[in-house]
Amino acid sequence: MLNLKDYRPVVYPLGMILIVLSISIAPNIVYINEMSSIWPFFDFTIGVFLPLLLVLITLVRRKFGRL
Repeated sequence: MLNLKDYRPVVYPLGMILIVLSISIAPNIVYINEMSSIWPFFDFTIGVFLPLLLVLITLVRRKFGRL
C-alpha cells in the first residue's frame, strides 16, 4: 500500500501505536469481562462482515474494471 521496498522502518512505529491502543482499549481484566456481552457483535463485524465486504468490493472491481 505504501510502496515501500522494506517493511522494517514501519514496524517500530506501528508497534508503539498498538501498545498504546491496547492499553487504552482494555485497561484491566474487569473491563474485559464487562465487554463479554458485546464481544460477539464486535467479533462478527471484524471477523465476518469486513472480510465479506472486501471480497464483494474485489468482485465488483473485477466485473466492472477499475473504478
